[in-house]
Amino acid sequence: MSDAEKQLPGNYPSFLKEVKSRIHEAQYAALKAVNRELVGLYWDIGRMIVDRQVGESWGKINCPATGCRFKPRVSRD
Repeated sequence: MSDAEKQLPGNYPSFLKEVKSRIHEAQYAALKAVNRELVGLYWDIGRMIVDRQVGESWGKINCPATGCRFKPRVSRD
């Protein structure tokens, strides 16, 4: 144990554990918020496509063509 570690208060390990726990809780909350937004986005995009399929007679060709146009730009590959 170093001199600096010897000077730490006795409750330092529990303090550090609490800080780490709060960091993990905040990271998890942020992850859930991002996932919630992405799911909402995907549902909205799906709704846009369905509306066009019904209202504008989009067929089987339009949807795959639209997907092909987005994949190179959105994909991380």
